[in-house]
Amino acid sequence: MEPKFADRIEWELTRACDLQCRHCYNSPHQARPRELDTDEALTVAAELGRLGCRVVTLSGGEPTGRQDWAQIAQVLSRSGVIVQLITNGQRFGRTEARLARAAGVGAVWLSVDGYATTHDAIRRKPGAFAQLEVAARGLLDAGVPLGFLTTVLQDNATEVDALDELADWIKQWDPVVWQVWLGVPQQGRGGWLSPDALPGLVQDLATLQKNHPYLTVGDNVGLGNQHAGLRRADDLDAPLTDQTPPTGHCEAGRGVLGLRSDGTITGCLALPGAHGVGNVRQSPLTHLWRAAGRARRKRLAQIAGACALCDHVTQCQGGCHAMALATTGRLDNPYCLIRPTPATQRSARRAATIAASGMAASLAVASMLGTGCGPKEAPRQAERRVPLVTIPDGGANRTQPPDQPPDQPPGKTAPPAPGAKVSPSPNPTRHQPPRAGRVHPCHYSHVGCYHLRHLQRGSQPPPPRPTKPRHKP
Repeated sequence: MEPKFADRIEWELTRACDLQCRHCYNSPHQARPRELDTDEALTVAAELGRLGCRVVTLSGGEPTGRQDWAQIAQVLSRSGVIVQLITNGQRFGRTEARLARAAGVGAVWLSVDGYATTHDAIRRKPGAFAQLEVAARGLLDAGVPLGFLTTVLQDNATEVDALDELADWIKQWDPVVWQVWLGVPQQGRGGWLSPDALPGLVQDLATLQKNHPYLTVGDNVGLGNQHAGLRRADDLDAPLTDQTPPTGHCEAGRGVLGLRSDGTITGCLALPGAHGVGNVRQSPLTHLWRAAGRARRKRLAQIAGACALCDHVTQCQGGCHAMALATTGRLDNPYCLIRPTPATQRSARRAATIAASGMAASLAVASMLGTGCGPKEAPRQAERRVPLVTIPDGGANRTQPPDQPPDQPPGKTAPPAPGAKVSPSPNPTRHQPPRAGRVHPCHYSHVGCYHLRHLQRGSQPPPPRPTKPRHKP
């Protein structure tokens, strides 16, 4: 059953940012045209609380670039919403930390992509890591819970393979959580982690988590197939095999909504811009929530490639939709730990082809032998197949067609009189709705026929939809 409204909202307060990170999907790091003003943002915040949203994560860009970020957070927290804030920490000091606590912010997430020089290189700003330490110290002194976000790229993959130094630095801040996720590939850029490196990364993270239980992975790190311990605190030694049961799936448009700074609603902020479903300025949030659900179902109907052949697709549902669309343009996600290999894909297609060929051959043999869906009669008698189906008729039942002489055996009709006009036989593939007191009108009484289903229930089937003629008379 679909929930009444999203459990979590990712709210981009502004797209403007004071950094130029190479991996950020929120390029060009400038404010969007017509971003929500303070009154509009406060109205949306109050509405989210009224609709029962549980968690709202304020992000950007850099959310603290808006002067009213604390005011928006306060309206949300007073409505009973858990408020989180994601920041790069470059303009976040003791004053901002105390402001966050007064506004009721439940946790602040600091983005850290490596230790010292690695972080500065990815963020393209010397001294960014030092300023991050200032922000962490201010939050710790103010008593605001803090967490860390690490984006894995090709640039920091070598350090991710040996995360001990960064993990020890994070541990000193007593974080509530440390989440590692993959950078979403962007068009025209490089430096993304290869799907081939994913199994090794997940195994290293699972080993590291034994000493850092607050370590988790993001939704796009082998979603649906990742090491069980990276999602739960138990079973840390579970092997990474194709027998590992998938857990979870993409929540975009199902439990999560993305709200862009100009009021556009999407299933997730990481989805491409074309996947917006409407704007809060024109439509109520409840309508946009249902539209996001429809957009999600439309994406799921287009699962293709290896994901369509996978036995776990009904559980993981194509993994992270943003990653799949960014890499393949469809829900064929290469970032998967149990993705079928090319050889497995060929075998599955071959098996499907053989099964289809075998079914066609079986149907051909059945038609020659008079078996299968149609009545059992010789092929030479197959041009007129009228099965005897009893149809209710005001308490009386008929088992003979009205136009059939009584002396004719069931299922057969008398030959036409000499010179009589013979009407063409109806198309055996077109099902006509029967009238009360008439026999089953189809020539082939297969089990799936909707006439039979209605007749067994003693009701009349709906009339067929009128078809438009191809040419005007």
